[in-house]
Amino acid sequence: MLCSCGFKNNENSNYCSSCGKQLIDQKVFRETNQGGIRKTLKSVARFMPKKNISLNLLISFIIVVIILIISSIISENQTNQSLITIITSGFLFLMITYINQNLIASTLSVSKNHIPTFKETFTNTFKTGRKSVISFIIYFLYLVLMSLIISLIDYLYRNSYIDVNIYTISIIIYLILNIYIYPALELFVYESVNSSLSENNIITLLQNGFKLAHKNRLAYYAIIISFMGWFTLGIFTFCLLYLWLMPYIYQSLSNFYLYIKKEIKVEPISSGLTNDAIVGIFFAILILIALLVNNSEPNSGVNTLPHNYPISRL
Repeated sequence: MLCSCGFKNNENSNYCSSCGKQLIDQKVFRETNQGGIRKTLKSVARFMPKKNISLNLLISFIIVVIILIISSIISENQTNQSLITIITSGFLFLMITYINQNLIASTLSVSKNHIPTFKETFTNTFKTGRKSVISFIIYFLYLVLMSLIISLIDYLYRNSYIDVNIYTISIIIYLILNIYIYPALELFVYESVNSSLSENNIITLLQNGFKLAHKNRLAYYAIIISFMGWFTLGIFTFCLLYLWLMPYIYQSLSNFYLYIKKEIKVEPISSGLTNDAIVGIFFAILILIALLVNNSEPNSGVNTLPHNYPISRL
């Protein structure tokens, strides 16, 4: 079994004979169709060690909550609340960017047979130096840009610069743009924190992200959508479940990244719902909910049926 340090150990070894690191058996990465592949990548991720990653995430959540509380207290005593909102939003975008890149780097390390220490879960974010810093900045700017675009669309609509049709079309275009770009951006972050690609420049890594997303965009979203049940359940736990769920999701995506990079092999065992089915069922549920909400809206209260007209008009 090959260790992340490069030393080849015996197949039954639990620890590397050279560096002493714990070895993770990747022979279980075996499945048949798209659904089976997804199920295996998730099942392996579920049992991979993520304790230190969850502790890091807990600390990040606590910091976010503290800053939000401080921001709320300050805004109550300030007349210019717009500035407080901008500063708070900027901080939240920074924290989202940090958490995202940190989870990617740490779970990718686990998928490569290296279990990060608690200290390494903090340093992994920028472990590839300049490339990881640039990917951090690009992801942050992407969040800011998307926020500005949606805010602009909302401002134009609320002030009657655009009608409801243009507003709806703008929202649809905005969503399609994000659906197309986001997987490529995430895979670009994976490429930037992947230490085995240290010789590639940032442009090459960005291009690799879009190339990887080109044929795997549907599979990427299928993995995320397959966790929607857990997401819903997490709401009823006051989001505490997310401390376990988020590392689990990112670990599954790290396994998926290595799979599409052909760094791990998949062999037949069982099957499952295809990626198309997962995405199709998800959108069918969304449409059904939209129809139910639309039909549940109260009418205007005016009944125009002839038998309800006043007698004086008959």
